[in-house]
Amino acid sequence: MGPTMSNGFPKSFYNCSKLVSLDVSQNNFVGKVLDDIHRMPGLHQLNIEGNNFSGNIPASIGRLIELRILQLSVCQFNNSFPPENGNLSNLERLELAYMTTIMPARLPSEFTKLKKLKFPKAFYNCSKLVSLDVSQNNFVGKVPDDIHRMPGLRQLNIEGNNFSGNIPASIRWLIELRILQLSACQFNNSFPLEIGNLSNLERRELAYMTTIMPARLPSEFTKLKKLKYLWVAGWSLVGEIPDTIGEMAALEYLDLARNNLSRNIPSSLFMLKNLSIVFLYINKLSGEIPRLDTSAFRMLPSEFTKKKLKYLWVAGSSLVGEIPDTIGETAALEYLDLARNNLSGNIPSSLFMLKNLSIVFLYINKLSGEIPRLVEALNIDVLDLSENYLTGSILDDFERLSKLSGTLPPDLGRCFMLEEFMVSSNKLTGKLPQHLGDNGRLIELIASDNNLSGQLPKSLGSCNNLIILRVENNRFSGNIPSGMWTLLSLSKLLLSNNSFTGELPERLSRNLSRLEMSHNKFSGNIPAGLTALPLLTTLLLDQNQLSVQLGRLAGISFLNLSSNHLTGRIPSGFLDGEYLRSFLNNPGLCASSSSINIDKCNSKSSKISVRFLVLIICSVIATLLLPLFFVIRVFVRRKQGLVLTWKLTSFHKLNFTGSDIMSGMTENNVIGRGGSGMVYRVAVNPSCDIAAVNPSCEIVAVKRIWNNGMLEHKLEKQFFAEVKTLSSIRHFKIVKLLCCISSGDSKLLVYEYLENGSLDLWLHRKSGASNVSDSVQQVNLDWPKRLQIVVGVA
Repeated sequence: MGPTMSNGFPKSFYNCSKLVSLDVSQNNFVGKVLDDIHRMPGLHQLNIEGNNFSGNIPASIGRLIELRILQLSVCQFNNSFPPENGNLSNLERLELAYMTTIMPARLPSEFTKLKKLKFPKAFYNCSKLVSLDVSQNNFVGKVPDDIHRMPGLRQLNIEGNNFSGNIPASIRWLIELRILQLSACQFNNSFPLEIGNLSNLERRELAYMTTIMPARLPSEFTKLKKLKYLWVAGWSLVGEIPDTIGEMAALEYLDLARNNLSRNIPSSLFMLKNLSIVFLYINKLSGEIPRLDTSAFRMLPSEFTKKKLKYLWVAGSSLVGEIPDTIGETAALEYLDLARNNLSGNIPSSLFMLKNLSIVFLYINKLSGEIPRLVEALNIDVLDLSENYLTGSILDDFERLSKLSGTLPPDLGRCFMLEEFMVSSNKLTGKLPQHLGDNGRLIELIASDNNLSGQLPKSLGSCNNLIILRVENNRFSGNIPSGMWTLLSLSKLLLSNNSFTGELPERLSRNLSRLEMSHNKFSGNIPAGLTALPLLTTLLLDQNQLSVQLGRLAGISFLNLSSNHLTGRIPSGFLDGEYLRSFLNNPGLCASSSSINIDKCNSKSSKISVRFLVLIICSVIATLLLPLFFVIRVFVRRKQGLVLTWKLTSFHKLNFTGSDIMSGMTENNVIGRGGSGMVYRVAVNPSCDIAAVNPSCEIVAVKRIWNNGMLEHKLEKQFFAEVKTLSSIRHFKIVKLLCCISSGDSKLLVYEYLENGSLDLWLHRKSGASNVSDSVQQVNLDWPKRLQIVVGVA
């Protein structure tokens, strides 16, 4: 309907006697849906999803007998589904997803009256029902055995519920079914063999049903000649993949990952002409990848290289033997992951003749020999060959290599899609290619822990997208490219343990959060602007030749300025044991105490300072005593009026007020801070102990956005853009924006509170962030898990 609207259900629509379609979705309507909604008898479609309607779903909807489409998802209804809705005999589409306020309930048997719909028995009356999606709800109990009483169903989606018992064998009688989605439920039995009778089925999803006992993949599935999509990941599948899987001629997508499948992959699988995506990672598969002329196929046959294969993921198994040369015949191949196996021999040169190849993971194998030349595969984004036995030089266009030796070729930069270049922890020698940053797409450059030398490429000074540069522990020398210091996106710059020279510029990137330049030959002054960077938390400049009077150091958590030529007094905030070694070997520095092994500043100066301080304090006290009464009155009035000046805009039903939020915004509750503001963890009930584990204690996350000076207009736009976007989103994988609170000089966003930190900490913990939680550090976030995160976000 265009701009979002608020208030109650628009009763004025009752006057539109010929109205056939009403869509008021994704607004801010509140209150109840009217009980006399049947006064629009001609409606064919009713869409009220994505609002804040509460109360009961009106039973009078069952009187809208012409209704074909009913969409009630993402609202705040309290009751379950009225059985009267089973009277909608013409209903073809019913959407009731993501209603988190509804109490757990069984699927109403009345759904099965919808003859044109799928599932809940109340739908049995809907004779024209063709699609039933009740996914991601709180349904419990069994799926009715007579579900076949909705014979017109073409799609049935009940995934993400708490259905238990057996998968009903009567599903086999839904002969028109094209899509069957049963994933993430609590069923007890394994696959009913009768499902093999669904001759029209094109898509089957049966993944992540952890309550099912270990079972073999039924060979009856291979009778499904029209099946294109088969997802059975996260079961406890055991035994072999049936040879008859090669009879599923229409199969395009196969995901049997995260099971306990064993022995060889049948050669017939990769004879399927339409197969494009195969996920078999994290199983117990074994055997060889035979050559083209091998008659006894034991693992991944060379035939797979002649088909339409785009994605092949068989990581984390026990594959042995060589990668067949004929892999170069898979012209459509984009993603290849054979990591964490026992593959040996050379990498076939034909692999890098594939023009569409984008991502290659072959790390943790026993591959040997030299790295083949890159011929046609100029679109490679990620290449990981780490932890093998490869020798020789790193050739053109390779973007992610580890555990290798040799030199980097000068024409590496011709890989125009290069975004991440990672060659850390190797024995690489020579220079970084001068054209490495020419494509302008580079985001990360990590070449630490090698024997690289020479100057950094000048082209890095124009990489405006560069976020991370790590070249520590090498033999680089010379000046840093001038433009690199001020790159807008640059966040982490690690240059330690080299022989860089030159002075630090006055201007640096305002996004810098981590600057490490220890053990180099930098000289000159520490620029005043360096310690004023708003996001800077780590500053390591020790073992250089820097000289200047030490100034402000506020906001820096990890600091080392030892072994330079600094002078002046160490700020009082850096005199505890945490900074014991941060200022050593700077003869010109002094401290007000000897707690950090630095000479004390001379006593005469200290006495003068103390007398001066006492004088100032006495003057201030004398000045404040006279107007004290008036100051207290002003303070009280401001405190009383504080809540009144705040404007609270809610997007969901709330059980707290603005004062509940602001009373919890204390320094002790800060869980994050950045250039645009701070984030608090707030218990909306003041009586709750926020440190205790108490399910009844509601916790929210409050993001406070600063509003000051030059950034005011920019942050104002950022605030309203975030509110506009998040308030319109209703999705179970996106954190819920509960409300926003604003005043003349401050903006607050109140979200659901989620434990375990941010996605950034999980993805970038290896970058050295010291405040990553133990749980994050202990989890090995490998590429398969990262891909799962990407799929979940999408």
